[in-house]
Amino acid sequence: MHSSSSACSSSLRSTDTLRNARFFLVEAPKSTLTMTSSLIQNLLEHKELHPLYASILFTIGIFGLTYGFKKINDLVFKHHVWCREFAGILNLCCCIFQEEILQENYGFSAMFIAIVIHWKLREYFHPSHAENSSLLLEEGLIRRRLFILDALYLIVIHVFCAYLAQGAAFDVLKSTYNRTGLEVSIRRCLCRELIPLEYVGVIQFAATFLLRFVLHHLATPERKKYHVLVYASFLVGSFCTIFGWMLAACLFGDTPRRTCHRERFEEYTERMEEATRLAALPPPRIVPVRKGNRRN
Repeated sequence: MHSSSSACSSSLRSTDTLRNARFFLVEAPKSTLTMTSSLIQNLLEHKELHPLYASILFTIGIFGLTYGFKKINDLVFKHHVWCREFAGILNLCCCIFQEEILQENYGFSAMFIAIVIHWKLREYFHPSHAENSSLLLEEGLIRRRLFILDALYLIVIHVFCAYLAQGAAFDVLKSTYNRTGLEVSIRRCLCRELIPLEYVGVIQFAATFLLRFVLHHLATPERKKYHVLVYASFLVGSFCTIFGWMLAACLFGDTPRRTCHRERFEEYTERMEEATRLAALPPPRIVPVRKGNRRN
């Protein structure tokens, strides 16, 4: 009798174990999917957050495309520097449209946060590339620390990416809408002046002059982490003229900041100068060895 009751209880325990296992394997995933689906539905009901959702998906899509292009370049072209520059610049140019969406719907604070996030993502996914165009112009025109061919490549890449970014941004937003239904409006022209035009040039000139001045005094390794906040503060105001930057570059002298293109130029120049110095040295004196000086 005792053995039969023990067998019965063990059978019941095994049945409960199978029932619990069935719940965790079948019922639990269903409940999790149901909760996730209801959560997504609740989030989508708030239409005022649709631009935010679309912006997040836009950022994921743009960085995913450019990073995928970069990895293909690394596999096929063996880390070709110009393909990496193209991916990084296209990334930043496309993100301008997403930042405009956030500014249009949530104000300048949201735009500032988006610029900081994009800048840090660019540093992670595209390090040493997609540098400020004004800094590149300074290195090429004022410092003369770029190869002529490199300068031409950079001009073509930056202009082409600025032209291509609009189409790429609209394609990503259209793909986001087709797959999620999240629709946002975006202006094809991002130029919008909030002050009279006669003051625009003066303010942009002064702002870019100040930008170059601030970056000049933050151009140390321990202060580099503050660069993103400086850029974001000025880019929120859309200060894009280069003339103030160039004047500051002439007045304050060279900056310790270096792009990878300038570093390559300076490494090549140093090698050539060292080779020239060695070639100019007199040949070493040959001392004749006499018979009595020979060593066994």
